[in-house]
Amino acid sequence: MPRLVYLNLDAAYDGEELHFENGGFRKLKEINLKNLKWLKVVKIDQGALSHLEKLEIGPSLEMKEVPTDIINLRKLKHLDIWEMPREFVAAMQPDGGEHFWKIKNVARVRFWRKDDAGDYVEYKLSSSNAEPPKPALSGSNPKPPKLWDRRHPYTPYGYSAAFPSPLVGVYTDKSDVNNFADY
Repeated sequence: MPRLVYLNLDAAYDGEELHFENGGFRKLKEINLKNLKWLKVVKIDQGALSHLEKLEIGPSLEMKEVPTDIINLRKLKHLDIWEMPREFVAAMQPDGGEHFWKIKNVARVRFWRKDDAGDYVEYKLSSSNAEPPKPALSGSNPKPPKLWDRRHPYTPYGYSAAFPSPLVGVYTDKSDVNNFADY
């Protein structure tokens, strides 16, 4: 599949390890690894996925850390983490997360969790003094995203100092996500 640019594995793989080998998927720009409940490890060889710009992972509750090989993805700009375990998310926080070094060069890292109402809530990596993001409105008659434009003390895992003042956006459907600013 040398011309494939988008790959969505949504509950489509039952293995514990997923290995992207050197030279494979040369044109791929986006991968969604969703609902892979047994997945523990993702390996990415040097030279594999060389054009990948966006990676979405989760929920994969067996995976305990972001793949070390993510540093091989030189063009990766967007990383979305969906409903992953607390340890997974905490290890990527910029203020002391032991795996932050793996993703520090990724322009946009977002964490998604469902709240009590069933809406997806976004938590982005941030320091305690970060400013809330502003919604990006586009088109002739844009629909603004449903956004809490303020600091919110709740984290995906309850109240915790491990997630200082996360920035929160609430979306009721996938179309709202496209209107949210790239920050």
